[in-house]
Amino acid sequence: MIKSLEKLPENSSLTQELRKLSLSRVTSFSEYFGQAWLYPIIDYSLPPDRVYQLMKSGDFLQKYNTTLNQENLKQQVVLIGAGGYEEAGLSKFHKDIFALPMGVAYWRSQNPSQNFLPEITGVEINAYMIQHLLKQHLIIPIPDLWMIGIAALFGKGTQLLLTQSQHTKRRRSLFMTSLVGGTGIYALISMQLYVSASLVVPLFLPSATFWIYVLFGLRNHNDK
Repeated sequence: MIKSLEKLPENSSLTQELRKLSLSRVTSFSEYFGQAWLYPIIDYSLPPDRVYQLMKSGDFLQKYNTTLNQENLKQQVVLIGAGGYEEAGLSKFHKDIFALPMGVAYWRSQNPSQNFLPEITGVEINAYMIQHLLKQHLIIPIPDLWMIGIAALFGKGTQLLLTQSQHTKRRRSLFMTSLVGGTGIYALISMQLYVSASLVVPLFLPSATFWIYVLFGLRNHNDK
């Protein structure tokens, strides 16, 4: 698309802005292997009013009296979508609406006076994606399988340590306490990575995998 736009001189400013929009290096790395592991996800934890301004077509026509001042649209992205009402022209089985994400449901619950739909429309989802790309707010999910594999290695190592070493009851208690603390630190690091590095690190499945190995190792050690 950029190459076709560059053929017209009047599009020079537009192509410069488009070149600034890109996926992260991590995502580009996964594309090199033909995988979609590290593609960004939509961050619905952002309040909708920070992402887009929603206006119904009837309210728009009433406010602007069917005339449009183009000055009001400079440096703005305008999305036109249909959904949530039969007059939109969409059939019953092809409505452009989707189940409401938990994040959006929470923010809507904070404004009960607004007459929100029980679903989210496709155009609102597109608004989130465009905002993420423009702001480079790209949330990268780390695949569960990767972290489960790492947790399995750590869990197996801990299991061998428990079965091969002779510990007193007090030392074993301290060792288990340190493992619980380590799990808590892992949870804190996961949350900090989300806040500072926009990385979503799996928490429950890797932690469960690690503790399955540890508890089985502890059980086998007690049976001896």
